[in-house]
Amino acid sequence: MYTFGLEEDRQAFISFVESSNGSFMQLPMWASVKSNWTPLLYSGRRDGALVLTCLVLTRKIPVSGTLWYIPNGFVCDYTDEHLVEQFCVFLKGEMKARGAFACVTDPDMPWKIDGAVQPAAEQAAALLVRCGFQPNPDRNNYTYQPSLTAMLELSDAGSAEALLKQCDKGVRYSVRVGPERGLRSEAFSYAELCENEWAFDKFLDVMGDTTERLEVVRRPREYYLSFMEQFAPWAILDLIYYDKKADASSAAEKRARLAELEELTQSETRKNVLKKYAHEKQALEEQLEAFRQRSEEAAAYTEENRLYLAAGITIRFGEMTSCVFGGTKNVLRNTLRASHYLNYVRICRSIEEGRRLHDMGRVPHSYMSADAPEHGLFLFKMSFHARLYEFMGEYTLVSRRAAYHFYHRLMPLVRNNRMKVTRFFKKLLGRA
Repeated sequence: MYTFGLEEDRQAFISFVESSNGSFMQLPMWASVKSNWTPLLYSGRRDGALVLTCLVLTRKIPVSGTLWYIPNGFVCDYTDEHLVEQFCVFLKGEMKARGAFACVTDPDMPWKIDGAVQPAAEQAAALLVRCGFQPNPDRNNYTYQPSLTAMLELSDAGSAEALLKQCDKGVRYSVRVGPERGLRSEAFSYAELCENEWAFDKFLDVMGDTTERLEVVRRPREYYLSFMEQFAPWAILDLIYYDKKADASSAAEKRARLAELEELTQSETRKNVLKKYAHEKQALEEQLEAFRQRSEEAAAYTEENRLYLAAGITIRFGEMTSCVFGGTKNVLRNTLRASHYLNYVRICRSIEEGRRLHDMGRVPHSYMSADAPEHGLFLFKMSFHARLYEFMGEYTLVSRRAAYHFYHRLMPLVRNNRMKVTRFFKKLLGRA
């Protein structure tokens, strides 16, 4: 016998989501970050024990009424079909009582992994359809989350070095030479950020360059701060910086070795040894030329020995690490590839903490096209030996069809024109 209702025990709700390997977006704190939504916490119990939790975000939509969104679906055992069916009956009653015209959800369950269909997701999808939910067939235009993600499966990795060997050649090279060229990392919890506001400023500076380069909407400082605060037990902010003095010191050692090789060459007659010296000299000369280029590019930042190049926020929740935010500065982006090093630092931590999965972030379907400007971002994520997870996608339970039809026609227009409006005002303000 199941009983459903609003859950008053917030901590029990959180503990159930975490112990069930749910998503951080299924936690009550997600509602606090999404300040334009109002949360409802539902639960299902059997004999007094929690068997289901469900975060519902509600929002007023002009003309249509109230829209419900369940991020990442219900937290429950989807193989318990009776449980899901009974909860959906309860959900329909709550929607009617609270005036919701539709409820959208996107279950956190992979439908395909590298193109291979997952039977569990197929069964869950069929179950939702039987319960009245209808799938959104337009996988390029989901309302909330793209369905694709680049996922690292860490269970069999053994070590970060072992996983690195499976990455693309460019990733391996950038990660291994990064420290030699002066790349360093720092990590901050929310409590540490409160004592080191400069670190958060560095993060915002990086994200500013990134959003402008990708032409996406820039989130305000308050949003990122709220995110770190709400998810403080699980959130960490990583910074990658370029230590110019360390790079210069390494270059000085290379020059000294090059001078040594010049002397050794003068007195050496063995052809095999001379050939070896020649190869080493060529490598050192190329490395010193690369150093010269880096120095010239960083010359404008004379006041900073530490030049912050990459930053990201990750959530370590349950068995998964989620790379929620991340970006790079424009300076030295192609010469030092700090983004590679940032992600390697994140992966190392995931393995050390015993996480099973490492989510490198969602990827819209449009990014997979070779002609898309963002295709490079897709290739970058996949270069870490990631597998392509395609989740079940969006499912909608409609309560009032006329209101939903209006919303369904209106929202794509709002979403598609939001960036155009942002660019217009940026240009307008730039001319002012």
